[in-house]
Amino acid sequence: IKSSIEYCRSVFDGNFEVAQANQLPFPNQSFDKILCWRVFLYFENLDYAEQSLNEMLRTLKSNGNIFIGDMNDKEKEDLYHSIRLKELRDEQKIVNGSSPKHLFYEKSFFKNFAKKHDLQFKIIDEDKMNLPYYSSAKYRFSIIFQKK
Repeated sequence: IKSSIEYCRSVFDGNFEVAQANQLPFPNQSFDKILCWRVFLYFENLDYAEQSLNEMLRTLKSNGNIFIGDMNDKEKEDLYHSIRLKELRDEQKIVNGSSPKHLFYEKSFFKNFAKKHDLQFKIIDEDKMNLPYYSSAKYRFSIIFQKK
């Protein structure tokens, strides 16, 4: 991770930090927009995911947006395993006969979070986005929150 951050620092003008998602090193209401792509699927459990959402919300300004992209849909977990296992076999990246452990989310998890914090939200089913080059879109979704 540190080498990725070092690369970003060398290419982009900005502040890049390494931190736990549930303990962000930023003051309250620091950002207008927060982008989190392909991170939530690697969290250990839903408690950590909720803590991380709370941290993002804490650091978001009023009228700000949070975009969380590419999360595994719990309703499509069987599809994930059938597609992903075949891809990993084809790429010869299978470890102990199974695919890497990923967390799967019910959309209600995010709907309930939005309701609890009075956020507007939109769920985007990636399988409806016509992304033929991205097989993972068949079992993933993204979400946008807006803080009032």
